[in-house]
Amino acid sequence: MRRLTGIPLILLLLALLAPFSLPASEARAEPGGVVVVLGQWADQIQQAATAADIPWQVAASIVMVESAGDPALISPSGGVGLMQVRADLFPSAAGLDLTDPATNLAAGATILASLYERWGNWSQVAAAYTGRIDERGNIVERLDDHGLTGREYVALVERQSASLGFAIGPVAVPYSLVPREVDIVRVAMSALGTPYVWGGESYEEGGFDCSGLVQWAWAQLGVKVVRTAAEQFAATERLDPADVQPGDLIFFANTTPVGRQVGALAGPQDGGQSAWVITHVGIYVGNGMMLHAPDVGEYVRVDKLDTPFWRAHLAGYGRVQTGG
Repeated sequence: MRRLTGIPLILLLLALLAPFSLPASEARAEPGGVVVVLGQWADQIQQAATAADIPWQVAASIVMVESAGDPALISPSGGVGLMQVRADLFPSAAGLDLTDPATNLAAGATILASLYERWGNWSQVAAAYTGRIDERGNIVERLDDHGLTGREYVALVERQSASLGFAIGPVAVPYSLVPREVDIVRVAMSALGTPYVWGGESYEEGGFDCSGLVQWAWAQLGVKVVRTAAEQFAATERLDPADVQPGDLIFFANTTPVGRQVGALAGPQDGGQSAWVITHVGIYVGNGMMLHAPDVGEYVRVDKLDTPFWRAHLAGYGRVQTGG
């Protein structure tokens, strides 16, 4: 998110003083978990998971990977709703109104529970959920509707679950989702579940901060991006909300104690509000969601943008200039 190099003296001083003037808990951007990730579906996901006796993180991860929270989504292969339930694969779902979110979640969670009874391993369950596992439990490598191989799909579910605090696979080892259709979202998604590290900009450093993740992801595509969130805001093309596309950057201001103090010290600006200091950046992945490195003690994850905290701190959208 931020580094000391190039920070104005006043910001550096405030960074040093902040631990003594503000409680440590205020440094967290927003509580983690399903409420942040999937907003309006949080309660229903938890209810369905509890009824099926499975971890809510697994159910939420399937929702994120399959539909990103879109209850109206219908895939070319026949997946329906939030969990993209396929009645052709699971006869128990036949005859149900899978367009109803509660019914869809209940059906999907029940299917996951039955698959776990058979395989006893959530990574194999993820593969079986999309019909890409053989009788011996090996993952089948054909492409799905998203253009992912079986292992890529499983890795994405593993990373999403790890980002919610429930590790189901070896997510500590980087797993690239990039080899074929190379784009910034696929690259950035490969970092799901990686720890937040202040100043981090590579796996070698143990993880990423928010702007380090952005810089690293673009570097994999051969595009040089400046380092801090504030510098990235200044270097990118401003966009109207209606023009934002997956891969564009989303910037936030005053999300940290330091940013709030600097804004307050700067005094009221035009419109009577205190100055906004860019302190956080995420990558838009579509359907009102962003991928980002949230804060110390958390992991790279996908979060819903339409929450009170992110709405209050939204500073604007930007597009990286690739020169192409």
